[in-house]
Amino acid sequence: MKRHETTSKHVKNMKSLKKQPEMVQFVPRAEEFVNKLKELEIKMCMLIVEHDVSITVADHFSELLRTIHPTVSQVTCDRTKCTSIIRNVIGEYSFQELVCEMKENIFSLLLDESTDVSEHKSLAIAVRFVREGKDCLNVCDEFLGLLPVEDATSESLFNITVKFFNDNDIPYKKNMIALATDNANVMAGIKSSVYTRFKKEIPNLYFLTCKCHSLALCANHAFKRGMPTEIGDILIKIYYYFKHSAKRQHTLTVIQEILGLKLNKILKASSTRWLSYRNVVKQYLDQLPALRTFFQREIDDINKGKFKTSSATNARKEQLLYISSILNSPTFQLYLEFLDYILPIVTNMNLEFQAEESKIYVLYDRMEAASRTILKNFLNNTYVNCNSMTVLLKNFKDPKNFRTDVYLGPRVAMTLEKERNNDKLKSQLKPFFNNCLTFYIELMEQIFQRFPFGSDDVDALRRLSFIDPKNISNTESLAPVAAYFSERLSIDVVDLENEFQYLKNCQEFDFNKSPTKFWFDVKKAERADKSPMFPNLYKLVAYIFTLPHSTATVERIFSVVSNNKTVKRNRLEEPTLCGILHGKGLLKRRKKNCYNFNAKPLLSLHKASMYKYVPSQRIPRKKKPKK
Repeated sequence: MKRHETTSKHVKNMKSLKKQPEMVQFVPRAEEFVNKLKELEIKMCMLIVEHDVSITVADHFSELLRTIHPTVSQVTCDRTKCTSIIRNVIGEYSFQELVCEMKENIFSLLLDESTDVSEHKSLAIAVRFVREGKDCLNVCDEFLGLLPVEDATSESLFNITVKFFNDNDIPYKKNMIALATDNANVMAGIKSSVYTRFKKEIPNLYFLTCKCHSLALCANHAFKRGMPTEIGDILIKIYYYFKHSAKRQHTLTVIQEILGLKLNKILKASSTRWLSYRNVVKQYLDQLPALRTFFQREIDDINKGKFKTSSATNARKEQLLYISSILNSPTFQLYLEFLDYILPIVTNMNLEFQAEESKIYVLYDRMEAASRTILKNFLNNTYVNCNSMTVLLKNFKDPKNFRTDVYLGPRVAMTLEKERNNDKLKSQLKPFFNNCLTFYIELMEQIFQRFPFGSDDVDALRRLSFIDPKNISNTESLAPVAAYFSERLSIDVVDLENEFQYLKNCQEFDFNKSPTKFWFDVKKAERADKSPMFPNLYKLVAYIFTLPHSTATVERIFSVVSNNKTVKRNRLEEPTLCGILHGKGLLKRRKKNCYNFNAKPLLSLHKASMYKYVPSQRIPRKKKPKK
């Protein structure tokens, strides 16, 4: 048989068989039935993608369908086929759709690196660009790729990203206008980083570090510098005291019911999750009476001899005495009330900049408003109102400009009023006020370092308020904006200014619309010869909408990875993860669910070649040398 297979006669006959038409072509209904089965299989895989279900479920899901009705008895979509469809049908279709858009439009690149549950490093790549909707412009953040990383140096990360662009023929030097990363030196350093390497290839590249990361770091530094160490320490100790004991949690619940408090569990304070820190502080304030009662009861039980005397009991008693002394200290409640006042100013900003919609044009105004709010708590209000941010940046540490009474929030003021006759509290107020002042100063120091008011890049952001149509009438000229962006866009400054001045006087536009709807109308406006009425102005606006303000999208990618690649599913490979992430992106773009998704455009990829093996580019972990 093997010898016959190599003969010229057999080879010739096989070639003729390949040209022979399939029977399905002569039976239209059969072809339609096969396509229906393929659509069903794609939707089954979409269900797994949308809901983060384990792919092994496909083995029983197919069998289950066969028992329901004989019509679907031919469904064969076990986990091998399901994986192939997710990778090479759903994922490939979505990826190629994105690549086509990136070849034709300008885009911003968002990068971040992380380590998954199996200790493999990955570089997540997302892109931002502007799409046209039915009646508005859509600013879209899309997942592009998840690349394995062997060496997390700036050179390695840069080379991996560039190779990915070149392999997919993406003209990044032409279409990439901005880069957003976290604040790590390997990404954002001024000497040798991913940013500096891209800057050499794209001289007009706009770069912005993630403002969500920056604000979290500002709060973290201020907390470490201004707050006593026992404040953060006690929040962690209390959490772990309750974490592994159902009995203690039940006792606390009973005390909460007796005192008429909400039945809340103790939250964990994490220095890496500053959005949750305010919730932790607020809950400790609400549960402070219950916590004080609980720990005093624990101490009383030990003193009454309910536990055998041992080294463990003595250590536990020391821990309880320490926790109780902090909870009952005169200033502990004041510190929590101060944090409950100041942290929302930072966390609310953080939440706003996590939005996917474009926020770059309000970034300066929001940062200035938050900065002035914080400064007025410890600086003379008249001084803050009468000076620019550049002046305040230079002189905010000068004691001559300090208020005589530092404002620490309404709850602190109410507590001080109630305890005005408490001599023990009065003796500790001076260090308390000094620590809070240090917190304010360090917070502003960190904000000014990460958002330097007065620099060219930040000053350019100040000029972008015209993006909101309500501010157009108050904007005299676009010359300051053009001075910064004209070289990046290669637009004629005179034509741009003429278009803007004409737009200000147009009565056909509704200036009360949202920015995305208003500028969509501007783009669609035409002259009598059907040419665009505002080509240069729209080019500038589209560029600004494309600029990123955070890397929250990349963080969401890692959250999806964590939901799918768990401890039990730690062998899930990068190509499959990419297929899942691209599938979620496809559903989001279509605004559909797994059951109403139109799978017909994907049928051309649902064929035998979808089983091609895509080897994982995972970097094997280095084995430890034997001793």
